[in-house]
Amino acid sequence: SINEASAEHRGTVQRGKPRNTFAFGKAIAALFVAAFALILFMDRTNTSIETTFYATELGQHEKITLTDGSVVQLNTDSQIEVLFENNNRRVRLLRGEAFFDVTPNAERPFWVYANDQYVRVVGTAFLVSLLDTDFNLLVTEGRVELARTPSLTNLQIPTDSQSSIDQNTDGQLSTEPIALKAGQSIRVSGARQTIAVQAVSEREQLRELSWQEGLHDFSNARLEDVVKELSRYSSMKIEITDPELRDLRFGGVFRIGDIQPLFDALQTAYGINVSNFDSDTVRLSLTN
Repeated sequence: SINEASAEHRGTVQRGKPRNTFAFGKAIAALFVAAFALILFMDRTNTSIETTFYATELGQHEKITLTDGSVVQLNTDSQIEVLFENNNRRVRLLRGEAFFDVTPNAERPFWVYANDQYVRVVGTAFLVSLLDTDFNLLVTEGRVELARTPSLTNLQIPTDSQSSIDQNTDGQLSTEPIALKAGQSIRVSGARQTIAVQAVSEREQLRELSWQEGLHDFSNARLEDVVKELSRYSSMKIEITDPELRDLRFGGVFRIGDIQPLFDALQTAYGINVSNFDSDTVRLSLTN
């Protein structure tokens, strides 16, 4: 009868509901699994989080806090490129001088590249400079490792988080890594002549970092080196006209940007003649 057929049809529909719901649930679960797998894949293949440039002008210095909490202080006329990824933190010093205070993270090493040198740390503090082609490294806290890699044009190179310091894109280095600890420094010239690791006193470390306080701190420095240092902070050209003055030893603490007290000290304490050649040039000579 019609009622019996209708009842049978309803029974069929009711009996089929659990099966359809189960199938639908499986489909949703599969979609979730696929979406999660896609997220993981994208996370592994596109790990870039931050790519940024920072720079200072002549005579300026700037304190920068990176996204991981690490702090970078840039000295005058300096520039860095920052590339942060999920497994690595990389910074390239393009020119100038930078002090790094790195937030510790053993699973996310911190790398600093400069020319064909690179430094690997986990959490420590150190000063790196690239002046002309000379590379300098001073460690003030913790430990670092210094190694050499082919010159880089950018930071877009693969670096696995588990790689040791002696690996690069070619898997080889031309030199063995050099370990440095707090209170040690090293210099590598543009001709790749490595100076031996040297101990640096606390007083010397403070002198090297005096620019962070806006100061020039000279201690028994050659006048030629003093002039070279001053030229990093000012467009003024200072010329030493008498060669015998180049090795004159000079000391004192002076405010960056206020060079006149230094000239006054040269005149009164050393009898050096300071004369303006033109609006942008000062000449240092022996008093006749």
